[in-house]
Amino acid sequence: MELIGVAIALLMYLLVCTIAFARYILFSLGLMGLAKRAGVKNAWLARIPVSNVYILGDTADHLEEKRGVSHKWAKLLLILTIAVAALFVFFFVVMIAFVTYIGIMESMASLS
Repeated sequence: MELIGVAIALLMYLLVCTIAFARYILFSLGLMGLAKRAGVKNAWLARIPVSNVYILGDTADHLEEKRGVSHKWAKLLLILTIAVAALFVFFFVVMIAFVTYIGIMESMASLS
C-alpha cells in the first residue's frame, strides 16, 4: 500500500515539474519575442532564469523611453531578484543549521 502512495506522489511531482517547465519555456519565448519587438539588445537573455527579469525591466525601460518617461526598471528588478534569492538561501541555510542543531541535541540527550 505504501508503494502505491509513493508512486502516486512521484507521478504528481513529475506532473507539477512538467507543467512548471512548460510554463517557463512559454514565458521565456514570449518575453524574448516581446523584447525583440521593443528593440532590446540581447533579447536571448530572456531564456536565462535571473536575466529574464532584467530583460523584462529593460523592455519596460524601452517602452517608457518612447513615451518620454525615464525609469530604471531593469536595474531595480535585477537587484530585487538577487536580494530575494539571497534571502531565500540565507533562510534555507539557517533552517538546515537549526534542524542539524536539534538533531545533535536530541542525540546527545539520548546518550545520557
